[in-house]
Amino acid sequence: MSRKFIDCRAFPSEMNCTIALSADSEAELLGMDFQSITHPDDLAHDQEMMRTAERALAGCILDPQVTSLLTDASLCHGWAGVVQALWRAASDALDPGPLQAALRTARRGMEDQLTRIGPPASGGLLEGTSGIQLAQNDLPQAGSEPPAWDACLLLTM
Repeated sequence: MSRKFIDCRAFPSEMNCTIALSADSEAELLGMDFQSITHPDDLAHDQEMMRTAERALAGCILDPQVTSLLTDASLCHGWAGVVQALWRAASDALDPGPLQAALRTARRGMEDQLTRIGPPASGGLLEGTSGIQLAQNDLPQAGSEPPAWDACLLLTM
């Protein structure tokens, strides 16, 4: 069995960061995540930054002054998009509890918005009823993985 490689050193970034990874199989190589390829000293710092970002995101959704800026239920700029972003963030969080609470709040916000204002006139994915229906139909269950349909939103790493 030959080792599998990903080598990006021929394409250095603006910060001169480069990466080369190897593994015993393609599945192992493609399954590597950020934490498994990060030096432990850097990981501790990065984990604290992740916790800070998770708390900030959850705090925004729990702040009525911030959520008052959401004026529709759409996937693009409204509550359905917030629901999907929170679900993705919670599924990858170091401490998912606050994000899961924010997700429940966002789901209620989406339903309240639809009750007060009604659905958009358009049937489109990003700004219409199709995106809202997808967010409503794929409501997260405890321990469930986010759906694959939202890959077009680029919410994953």
